Amino acid sequence: MLTLGPIGLLSPWLMLGLLSLPVIWWLLRITPPSPQQVPFPPVRILRSLQTEEETPATTPLWLTVLRMLLAFLIVAGLVHPVLNPQGQGIADGPVLLVVDDTWAAAGGRDGRQTAMENLLTQAERANQPVAIMTTAPRRDGEPMRPSRLMPAADARRLAAVIVPNAWKSDHAATAAALRGFSFEPAPKGH
Repeated sequence: MLTLGPIGLLSPWLMLGLLSLPVIWWLLRITPPSPQQVPFPPVRILRSLQTEEETPATTPLWLTVLRMLLAFLIVAGLVHPVLNPQGQGIADGPVLLVVDDTWAAAGGRDGRQTAMENLLTQAERANQPVAIMTTAPRRDGEPMRPSRLMPAADARRLAAVIVPNAWKSDHAATAAALRGFSFEPAPKGH
């Protein structure tokens, strides 16, 4: 991502398309060759007719400028500009989301989902791996632990299925699990 002040460009290499603007300008300014004169007897009748509208010899400047602006806007749209790409900002490196999924937190679920979506979008733009951990104990009695590090797109699917549980959070177990968490990716084969 290329950042230009408060605007970030997700596909800056597409700005090379702007190099085609002079060629487009040249093509729009070209006038077709004059038609060839061929004598045809009924033309004498047609010459006596008066036309109200004449075709200009060149493209009007306002139309050419409008077409160039349209070409520029198409290229500018293709580079995926993002306003204030850093937002609240997340640090470099892996991201760990700790989510309160207890019944008491169910009232703020929509806001929490939006906040997770925003953080996951930022992590995806920065190509940062993400791990997610919830604060409610697991139903099967297994110890609490964060998920493995995964791409933000996979974490987005995991975050979408987090629903409130009918028991209270275990902050001590959450803290213990976080103390033992390593941001190193798991070895291959495990």
